[in-house]
Amino acid sequence: MLDDGEPLRFAPAWPALASTFALGSSSGDEADEHHLPLPDALAALRSVPEDGPLHPTVAVWATAVRVVDRLIAEGRLRAGEPTDSEAVAWLAQVRDLLNRHGGRGAARDLACLAAGIEAAAAERPATRQAGSDDGPDERPRATLVLLVGEPVHRADTWTIEAAVASPFDTDTVVPVRELRTCSSRVRALLGPSPQADVRRGLRSVGAAWPELGEALLSPPVALQDADLRRLLDGDGVGAEVRWPVSVSTDRLGVEVTTAPLPTDGLALDDWLDLRLVARIGGATTTLDRSLAERLGDPLVRIDDRWHRPDPSAVAAVAGRRRVRVSEAIAAGLDAEPIDATLHRSVTQLVERLRASPRELDPPPGLDATLRHYQRTGLAWLAELSALGLGGVLADDMGLGKTIQVLALHRHRRTEGVPGATLVVCPTSVLGNWAAEARRFLPGTIVHRYHGKGRSLRTVQDGDLVLTTYGVARTDAERLAGIGWDVVVADEAQAIKQPRSATARAMREIPARARFALTGTPVENRLRDLWAVLDWATPGLLGTADDFAVRVAGPIERRKDRRVLTRFQANIGPFVLRRTKTDPTIAPELPPRTQLDQIVELTAEQRRLYDGVVDEALERISAAQGIERRGLVLQLLTRLKQVCNHPAHLLGDEDRRPTRSAKLAMLDDLLDSAESSGESMLVFSQYTTMLDLLAGHLADRGTGHALLTGSVSATGRERLVADFQARRTPVLLVSLRAGGTGLNLTAATQVVHYDRWWNPAVEDQASDRAWRIGQTKPVTVHRLRCADTLEVRIDELLRAKRDLADAVVGEGETFLSELTDDELAELVLRRPPPRHRKRHLALVS
Repeated sequence: MLDDGEPLRFAPAWPALASTFALGSSSGDEADEHHLPLPDALAALRSVPEDGPLHPTVAVWATAVRVVDRLIAEGRLRAGEPTDSEAVAWLAQVRDLLNRHGGRGAARDLACLAAGIEAAAAERPATRQAGSDDGPDERPRATLVLLVGEPVHRADTWTIEAAVASPFDTDTVVPVRELRTCSSRVRALLGPSPQADVRRGLRSVGAAWPELGEALLSPPVALQDADLRRLLDGDGVGAEVRWPVSVSTDRLGVEVTTAPLPTDGLALDDWLDLRLVARIGGATTTLDRSLAERLGDPLVRIDDRWHRPDPSAVAAVAGRRRVRVSEAIAAGLDAEPIDATLHRSVTQLVERLRASPRELDPPPGLDATLRHYQRTGLAWLAELSALGLGGVLADDMGLGKTIQVLALHRHRRTEGVPGATLVVCPTSVLGNWAAEARRFLPGTIVHRYHGKGRSLRTVQDGDLVLTTYGVARTDAERLAGIGWDVVVADEAQAIKQPRSATARAMREIPARARFALTGTPVENRLRDLWAVLDWATPGLLGTADDFAVRVAGPIERRKDRRVLTRFQANIGPFVLRRTKTDPTIAPELPPRTQLDQIVELTAEQRRLYDGVVDEALERISAAQGIERRGLVLQLLTRLKQVCNHPAHLLGDEDRRPTRSAKLAMLDDLLDSAESSGESMLVFSQYTTMLDLLAGHLADRGTGHALLTGSVSATGRERLVADFQARRTPVLLVSLRAGGTGLNLTAATQVVHYDRWWNPAVEDQASDRAWRIGQTKPVTVHRLRCADTLEVRIDELLRAKRDLADAVVGEGETFLSELTDDELAELVLRRPPPRHRKRHLALVS
């Protein structure tokens, strides 16, 4: 008899059906948690839907086995014939169920089942009485096995299903789903009660792997990769697992090889396909791309056999089935091991790039004499572009980055390289590029792709195309349709925000090589350099997040010299920077003198300054988060306006210099410049202040012009030409509009009227005058009001210039993070005791 232990719980949603696998000792037993009277069990089985959670065939055959075994054990079924009317009724119900689910032949199957169980009962030891569960059960038992099926088609998955193996012949295996249709001969080989043995085996599988135990009731079951690996690893699943003969026991080993990097024509964003050589036993074979992409699968098919990749081989190849050229070079810069062949070629390339660039003579067709450092720059540009790489030409303002790029354009044409050169620059320097191209490249067709009616239809190989960042942003798709040889980003600070529309548009324009031109490679933070380099050499420095963790964070926050040294060495081949302070670069450049002109506030300015501070500190101390930051920035702006001129803060029309110590100082500087016939540049970050200064210069009869961002490209060219021809003695310039790209060597006096918090931006503006072509000494005046934030801020900025000479917070935002105490120390003007006591109380 079947034991009456805990029922097999295939489907928790059908608790009554579970009880049919543990019927009571007679039909009169009361139903409890584990038992149902047989009639109730049969009635429950009849209600099983064909698509229900319990497979009907398994349920019916389990019930049939139970009924027949019980009747024989109680002597109510002999030689397949019932001995009483109740037994007849029960067998009739079983036959009805078999006919319902088994179709024709159900009666014959029932007779075979009864004969098999009766034969097994006759062989039971005498110690096991009918209806007793005591004593050993030595009947032959079938074994539950799990059959793994291989995919037939590529889109198929591995499967598994439950089967029964004969206790007499282990090669006789019948899937559980075929038990009701197998022949009598096969069934006889499965033992007297294979369904009970299925139940016992599934119970064991369910205990070891519950998810699989339930799923096996709806065979075959699709296996996920994790399931397949569990089976391959031999983790206990509660049953024997049988694999197809096509699954080999030989492990698949993998080796990585590749060809050396090409010596020219590299593209940083191209992929290098690593060659993967499979080793199986003593045989080797090259894996194609499709096989390489499946190396992470549990089993890989090679020819007609399935092999399991060796874990160590998979780990060695993981993430390196393909590698970008930029990633390979970056790994070589960091001396990280790659495939030996690739590592050697990358090392040779890096050593070649790190070698001091030789000088290259000007190419034929360049109507210019290059200085020695410009010939070196040309050699560096030519070397990188020949390799298909890019870089950042970061020479100081005024050292001739434009002429070096024009020389590269001509050199590439002399070498027979096809394609045109695209220069993208601020609107303010578009005219300067056009003028210098016409001057130094006679015969070269220069296109100004700007303004209404612009077109690229006539662009041919060898042409030079000039456009602006605004046009590049709107016409990126058109520009991407041209086969550019070289793309140049002048004043590349414009792409320092990688998520900006301008930066995204610039990345859409492909070229054999990209070069960024900037005099301030680190304008605010190291992420500026990452953004510019990642445009010129995509992927070389990794992702922005990775760069922030590995490089920017340790350098900016912890001043990690080891990281800084390694970073400088890594970017060295791709960043070329020369400064005017180097006596070997431009020894003929006249000296530049920087003077801080400290002035005392007027009485009106002092009253306004103290009133702004008192009001703001009270409000700031009670604010938090973004509101506090906004109040701090508002305070800084209003204090700078007070220092500039009371009219700048109040918005009135009284421009008298007696109201502002700064304006009085500017008058003195103007008088001195006029008496000596010198030209002057006056910078301010506020256009409203420039308008006020323009009105003041008109009042005193001083010739002047005003250059701001609202002036058109042609208007800028005219203003610059007039100033350079000394027809305009004073040029008032907004810091952002005139801080880059302009050649204003007519000026020998430069005045920064108000304080900009980024020294790099101030330096760029000053270098409009102090650059190659300047023949006279240049004096830079920075106007400061004594005992105000304008003076105290210098200490903060000097501390922040230690990193690459120019790393500070972006604009004024870093000042908004100051504590209340630090802010008061910065802005209070000789704080009296009442201010000090009140402020300390606020922060205590």
